[in-house]
Amino acid sequence: TMRNFYEPTWSIGMVPDKENAMILRLVGLNKLWNYQKAVTTFILTFFLSQAYSLWKEMYSIGRRIQGRLNDIGLLVASAAERNSRGKYTSDTETFLEDVAVYSRLFHVFMWAKFSKKYNILLTYRGMSRMLSR
Repeated sequence: TMRNFYEPTWSIGMVPDKENAMILRLVGLNKLWNYQKAVTTFILTFFLSQAYSLWKEMYSIGRRIQGRLNDIGLLVASAAERNSRGKYTSDTETFLEDVAVYSRLFHVFMWAKFSKKYNILLTYRGMSRMLSR
């Protein structure tokens, strides 16, 4: 067995003798392991910090925009013209539909600004395609 091959000078479960041939061979590996552990910890900590900052910023912006769009929707709906039965008039329904379309368009452009995936929408080609629909 390996224990007999290296002739340990310590008992099982105890700290190994630093002068043992097997332990001397592992010292370099231990140093490498500690360097790798430090570098990995630094990279993960830095990445997670940056990712969390981005998430927090996007969450904050998204919530603020959601609130403003909600404010616009409530103001438009409460001030919209109604007939004697309390229903929207046809002109008002058209106007409310336009507000809804522009709200969705604003939402798409907001994500196009913050996400590389949707950056194409901010180009001439992307705008032309959206207009053609």
